[in-house]
Amino acid sequence: MEITDEKLLEEYKFHYDQTNVNFNLKNYKNAMEHALQCWNIIPNPKELYSESYYIAKKLFRYSYLLDDLNNAKNWSKTLLSCDLERLEDGEREFFYGKVNYDLDNLDVAKEYLNIANKKSFRRCFIDEDKKYKLFIK
Repeated sequence: MEITDEKLLEEYKFHYDQTNVNFNLKNYKNAMEHALQCWNIIPNPKELYSESYYIAKKLFRYSYLLDDLNNAKNWSKTLLSCDLERLEDGEREFFYGKVNYDLDNLDVAKEYLNIANKKSFRRCFIDEDKKYKLFIK
């Protein structure tokens, strides 16, 4: 499902663009604030909207870049239930496994990294720290 209300969509697009501008400037805190604005604009139940996946993903990444692993964990958990009609490629499970690994929740990390590995045919591990791939071998 997508946002159809023109006014909400315009406001959403403004904040979405600002997330990208601030990310490119390495101003992750401002990028996070704009992403949160996007999240708040998405109607309930948010998880049914395709935009929810992309915003939860941004919020996960910005939390990670700000070294707020507990917040990153919360957003990666939210991401698990967003836009379930989206093609499954293991990305959401990889993020959840990754943050659990870094928080030393190794049983959960192993479970989700293995799921990501299977769904993505190992593609999720490309461009990522090798420690995640080595962990599940």
